[in-house]
Formats: sequence, C-alpha cells, structure tokens
Amino acid sequence: MAHASVPQARRSARRCLAIFGWGGDCDGAVVIVSELVTNAVHYAFRLSEPVLLRLAVLADSRLCIEVVDPFPEFPDFDALFVPAPDFEGGRGLFLVRALGASLMWHPIAGAGKSVSAYLPEKSEETR
Repeated sequence: MAHASVPQARRSARRCLAIFGWGGDCDGAVVIVSELVTNAVHYAFRLSEPVLLRLAVLADSRLCIEVVDPFPEFPDFDALFVPAPDFEGGRGLFLVRALGASLMWHPIAGAGKSVSAYLPEKSEETR
C-alpha cells in the first residue's frame, strides 16, 4: 500500500458517489475518504498490508465511509483537539468531524481495525 493509493481512493469515491446518486456533500465525503485512507495507508505501509475502503448508502440515507487497516492500535476520538496553526499534522479526524461526520471504530479479530465515518445526506432545505 502506497501513499499514491490516496488519490485513487478519492477518484473511486467520486465515481461511487455518482453511481449511488447520493444527495449529500460529495466534496466533503471525498475529503473524509482522503483523511481516513491517508491515516490507514500510513500505518499499513509500515506493515506492508493492504487497506480496504468501502462506501455504502444506508437505509436512513447516511453515507458510511469505512476504512479497514491492519494496524491494531485504535484512534482516540476523545482526544481530538484543534491543532495549532504551525502543526504539520493532526487535523485529519478534526476535519472529518468538522465536515459533520460521526466516527466509530471496531476491532477486526487478527486483522487490525475498521474506522467508519457516517455523513448525513443534506436535508431538502439545504439542497
């Protein structure tokens, strides 16, 4: 898994969202894909393991963006902070939440973890 996979993930996400016809913030969803895949690739690269990206529109019209990576350490969503302007990193999960997504994770037995972001579809008033 290479960092070049991140642009491919963004392109794939845009194609899937167009196919799904999802009425939410597609640009925001692509940013979320980019942030989650970047984090996963960073850890998977060290382990020479693949990363899996899944997109799905749920029955309640939310978009589920799931990224599975082999690294067993879990993100500390409660420790999210606003990074200082001079920090080079640390904005990914902050940005995901700022785009209106809720975050969840769960372990995958012997295979790392899954991190999911759920993004609501825009209401009729904001379309």
